[in-house]
Amino acid sequence: RTITVQYGGKKWTRYPDSDRRTHRVYYQRHEKWKDAPVFLHRRIYEDNFGPIPKGWHIHHKDGNTENNSPENLEALSPSEH
Repeated sequence: RTITVQYGGKKWTRYPDSDRRTHRVYYQRHEKWKDAPVFLHRRIYEDNFGPIPKGWHIHHKDGNTENNSPENLEALSPSEH
């Protein structure tokens, strides 16, 4: 089973039945075949607030990884996250 959403004219997919947490809880897509996935919450953060510092995490303030509204996203250092 897959769940897809549209953002920026592209499809983003989540796999809720996957054994891998990142596939279960985060929407993602591959920009190019065999490239590492791009995560929707990170793309939305960048589109609204600019580049993410290298190594930083994008945190969902309310703990709901499906709530990717810009107001719910914040950049945190790994030690803060």
